[in-house]
Formats: sequence, structure tokens, C-alpha cells
Amino acid sequence: MSLRKITKNRGSFSTDDALLKLFYLALNNISKKWTMPIRDWMEGCAK
Repeated sequence: MSLRKITKNRGSFSTDDALLKLFYLALNNISKKWTMPIRDWMEGCAK
């Protein structure tokens, strides 16, 4: 599932916090399925 699909099905959000909460929960669910490490992650963290 992608963030675009989640927001497209939703339509509108009552507040910005509602959108951020939905993204947070969706990313938690999506991250459980990630199997490959993120490329150049340590380089990005160093900046």
C-alpha cells in the first residue's frame, strides 16, 4: 500500500494533524514489509 493510495481513498481531512497521524500510522504498517535496507541511509543521516 502506498501513501498516495491512502490519501486518495480518504478524500479530505478535518485538520493537518489528522493527515499527519494517518501518514504516521501508514508508514508504520508499510515499514513492517520493507526487507531491503535503504540505500545511502547513513550518508543522508550525516547531513
